[in-house]
Amino acid sequence: MPEAGPSRLYVPIEIAARELDAKLLLGLVAAERGMSVVLGRRLEVDSPRFSPGVYMAKNVRGGFILDKPATFGHAVVALDEEGLVRFPDHVQAMRLETRALTVPRLLLAWGRDNADHWRSLPTYDGRPIVEAGNPRADLLRPELRGVHDAEAEALRSRHGRFVLLNTNFSIVNHFQPGHTSFKRAADADAATFQRIWAGLSAHKRALLDHFLALIGPLARAIAPAKLVVRPHPSEDQTAWRSEAARHGNVEVVARGSGVPGLFASAGRVQNGCTTAIEAALLDVPTVTFRPLLSDDYDLPLPNAFGVSAPTVEAAVEAARALLADPAAVLEPRSERLARIEPHIASAEGALSCERIVESFSSHDDLLGRPQSAGIATRAKAYARLAVDAISDRTWERRYNRHIFPPLSQPAVEGAMGRLHRALGRFGGVRVSMLSPTLFRLDPG
Repeated sequence: MPEAGPSRLYVPIEIAARELDAKLLLGLVAAERGMSVVLGRRLEVDSPRFSPGVYMAKNVRGGFILDKPATFGHAVVALDEEGLVRFPDHVQAMRLETRALTVPRLLLAWGRDNADHWRSLPTYDGRPIVEAGNPRADLLRPELRGVHDAEAEALRSRHGRFVLLNTNFSIVNHFQPGHTSFKRAADADAATFQRIWAGLSAHKRALLDHFLALIGPLARAIAPAKLVVRPHPSEDQTAWRSEAARHGNVEVVARGSGVPGLFASAGRVQNGCTTAIEAALLDVPTVTFRPLLSDDYDLPLPNAFGVSAPTVEAAVEAARALLADPAAVLEPRSERLARIEPHIASAEGALSCERIVESFSSHDDLLGRPQSAGIATRAKAYARLAVDAISDRTWERRYNRHIFPPLSQPAVEGAMGRLHRALGRFGGVRVSMLSPTLFRLDPG
């Protein structure tokens, strides 16, 4: 018997390689509880044709993103993908539109640290916060690691023994020339933003140059092992591919989820990347390359993990060490989990997906309450819908296909099958393709 609670769930996805498997797991848990779930590319989920339900937004940075689903009658709940790895507060504040925190009816925090950050903001109005973790963290749990086995084995077969280098420079090296993902919130002070952006972009560009310069010495030091470079999904790969072409044991790999690469690698090199925390949960050794330090612009949590290497020489020696004996450069698991515990509520215990779907039932009175938008908000929402439709047919089309390639029903069913085999659940859930980038899950 399905538990009481909302009957429909809408789950928008922006970057399929990073989000699809995790949000599919969430959709399966919700469908198992009796909900009908629509998942897919955000511009398609954001459609007035769908009946009202719960809409799970991926961030609380911009009110304009949340206005559309609220206007269409959905009860908006919100995660914050950047709530785990975020800039120092004075920098992060430039990205958070103050009104955006008041649109969701329910806030879903990564953990205590994320929840405390929200509560500290001057615009927080006391609405419920659930420390739910994140579905992406569920896929790192021991009971779900088998989901990645086939892809990890394929990477081992292709590359042999390799070190993974993860990059995180889309702010200054975006797939779309001239575009940046670091945008000023509507009510942030323009002069302060410009000062912070000048410092942040200079710091990131300098780090990018240091990482490009690291590739050659690192590749030579670990040969005959391979160096696999995985750019952030939103990055322009040109500079990485150009540098990789100069070395016989370097390859750029940018498709699919990044988690199988962590599993398959001997270890990895990073700076300021969520994969440092993922690697800590997966028992994968990390080298954190820190040729530049900034209290203002570094991302503190991921840089707290792994062996800290301030120079190219130190990074090379650390990479050699992890190839020789990965366990020697890996902190005890208990220490890693203790460091992660304030930040990811679902690192142990109930899955994040279970916590999220349970929160829908426990807040049914809040999520089921009708809510009407004012005329101005409705006008802005429909105007934004029109702008998105136009941009999707012009300059953003190539980027959208890059971050969310078309899916097939067999591919979705294959991913569902892997989750079914790992957990012994979801066998009765049905999938229907609504478009190549949109699908629906229904209870059996």
